[in-house]
Amino acid sequence: NVRDEHKQAIEWFNKNMIEKISFFLVKIELWQIGESKPAPKFNIIVEPNDWAKINMNSSSTTKELTKGKIMKLKFWEGLITYSDNNPNELKITRKARAQHWFTIGIGVSNMHMAFLHNTRTKTLSVELYFNSQTIYKLFEDNKNNFESLCKGFEIDWLPLPNKKASRILTHKNCDVNDEDKWNEYYDWLIDTGEVLQKAFFSIYKP
Repeated sequence: NVRDEHKQAIEWFNKNMIEKISFFLVKIELWQIGESKPAPKFNIIVEPNDWAKINMNSSSTTKELTKGKIMKLKFWEGLITYSDNNPNELKITRKARAQHWFTIGIGVSNMHMAFLHNTRTKTLSVELYFNSQTIYKLFEDNKNNFESLCKGFEIDWLPLPNKKASRILTHKNCDVNDEDKWNEYYDWLIDTGEVLQKAFFSIYKP
């Protein structure tokens, strides 16, 4: 079994190691379908912080970043600092990247939580992202219970049956370009993430 201390150790290494070194934590299962030969199934429990690491101290890399990407990177770096200074129940351990989403592992394979910001629609979102339609179906079947656990947040359900993943998410109107409100936004992201995580584990029992 994968223990919490194993996850925490790998997450710590991914957060603190030099840029060129990353770690996976993988759980191996042996599956057999019918009379077929048993085959290994690899479930990623913890993955590297990122695949395309950005070194802002490199002048050549900085020149390649647009103003919007630099803002995204700065926003997520601010989130990490805010989380470090304000204890919470989420594992915000990944390094920031210049993209509109920030993923958070919650210790369950085939799904994760993500924070997103959209400068076009001026919204922040917190979502549960399911690579398993089986797990997503469990939440659809308990939709009323899940929404009642989310303290009145307006929840969007995106089953996406023809795609690999489905999503459950909630939004907040905001303007991420307004840096004076970033701490307010970080507070909302973390509080909302904690509520969704607690609601998730109230229904899903690993």
